[in-house]
Amino acid sequence: MAALVYVALNSASIWLIASLINNIVMDFEQLLADHTRLAEQGALSLNEKLKFWSNGFILRDTAQDTLKVLCLTIMVVFLAKNVFLYLKNISMTLVQYHLITEMRNRLYKHFNSQSLSYFHQKKSGELTSIIINDVANLRRALGTSFHQLLVEPINLLAFTVLLFIINWKLALISIVIVPISGITIMTIGRSIRRKSRRTAAMIAGITN
Repeated sequence: MAALVYVALNSASIWLIASLINNIVMDFEQLLADHTRLAEQGALSLNEKLKFWSNGFILRDTAQDTLKVLCLTIMVVFLAKNVFLYLKNISMTLVQYHLITEMRNRLYKHFNSQSLSYFHQKKSGELTSIIINDVANLRRALGTSFHQLLVEPINLLAFTVLLFIINWKLALISIVIVPISGITIMTIGRSIRRKSRRTAAMIAGITN
């Protein structure tokens, strides 16, 4: 839940920053004229509806008052976004440590249930590496993968929808870049996994 609220506030902060830049660059009278035109216009696109709603909340009688309201709104949104980011990180950390504790307990029970012949066949360095290094590496991987699997897809979807609302042509260009980035990330990931396996084997040999 905290992750969903964080993504929503993150998208809202980007929209508000764009509104801030727009209000600074454009003439205030032109902003009022555009808002009046949108109010009188019948059928509005989703982008125009968002502009109308946000300007209806932000616009005041003078440019100074409008800027004050906009800056205050951005501050509140960023504060709320960071609060929910903190709550998200805390909840994910608790889940992560619960999983690691459960895994270590199961490993401990599994090793205790084995016969003596099992420990004669297995090298002590391999068992030590599994309990200490592999589980620690898994904890670090979970810390990254939880964020990537739970938050980033929602974040990416929200940003993609927002980009399509603003300009669908730029959105199509950005989608073309995604497969290229995916291939690069997969190549780097395979290289990291190979190096991790070699490192684990070296640690097992040292502790044996």
